[in-house]
Amino acid sequence: MSDQDEPTTGPDATGQDTTTGQDTQQSQEPAAPRDADELTEAVTELGSNDEERLDAVAEHNASLEERLPGDDELPLTKG
Repeated sequence: MSDQDEPTTGPDATGQDTTTGQDTQQSQEPAAPRDADELTEAVTELGSNDEERLDAVAEHNASLEERLPGDDELPLTKG
């Protein structure tokens, strides 16, 4: 029996568990709507001016990119 003929178990690249057929990724609830005052406060917390706010968002985005898996960490697919 070759590797291709062996059944696979556990989550696949889509998050679907090939053993149980259940979704293994946590479902995320959509963010609750916020009113204008809440949004204004959230934006103000990022910085005192637009440049500081943009820098804060850029730093946040950079930290997200650092946590992305590299090509060598992604699951291999058979096809």
